[in-house]
Amino acid sequence: MPNAAGGLTSGLFLAVPIGFAAMVAYSAVSNQSLSPLSWYLARATGITLYFLFWGIIVVGLLQTTRIFDRIASKSTLLSLHTYLSQLAYAFLAGHVLSLVVDQHLPFSLEQLFAPFKAPTAEPWTGFGILAMYLFIVVVASASLRKYIPYRVWRFLHVLAFPMYALSLLHGVGSGASSGAALMQAIYLLTASGVALLCVLRVLVWTPGVRQPRVVFPDEPFDRMGAQARQQAMARERPR
Repeated sequence: MPNAAGGLTSGLFLAVPIGFAAMVAYSAVSNQSLSPLSWYLARATGITLYFLFWGIIVVGLLQTTRIFDRIASKSTLLSLHTYLSQLAYAFLAGHVLSLVVDQHLPFSLEQLFAPFKAPTAEPWTGFGILAMYLFIVVVASASLRKYIPYRVWRFLHVLAFPMYALSLLHGVGSGASSGAALMQAIYLLTASGVALLCVLRVLVWTPGVRQPRVVFPDEPFDRMGAQARQQAMARERPR
């Protein structure tokens, strides 16, 4: 069966730069500013990206905490974990490009990719740039899992936690909507949920060696296509 979810995220990732290129071309031809549309896109993609980072962390914790085994199978959680990571790539591209084309508060390439160089909201903008780099490292390490030692992969994968923490600081400190009561409640509830799951993970963890096992994704994510019928990674399994 075709990998429908993988095709969706790949198509979205390709559509993002094409869409922004079309916006820039239209602005140049019509001599009209892209603001405030580009600024609204930056806010929307930024908030969505935060939720995706949060979802990646939550699903990862659910997958590795044994008391949640009856809620969803490991294979379904692995599929969802991968799917959210793929979606995050597309929204990260959209967030960066919306800041590139925004004419209200233009960012240079150096300011977008060098931490703590932004013209506004530092150090919070720099935290977001660091979160971007950690996300790329974490997802790249997952893609290269079979080519790198397990301990190296484990260390790199744990960087997802500072990635989430930095994205939270970025949203709270530089998000245009962070002052709204709704966004403050969202940040508080999501961060509290991650903290609670981390505590549960530590409480139920016992040292031991995980054995390799084969995991087959269940419905509905098998049909959606997130890593259908793949071999799960060997990890330390609590005894």
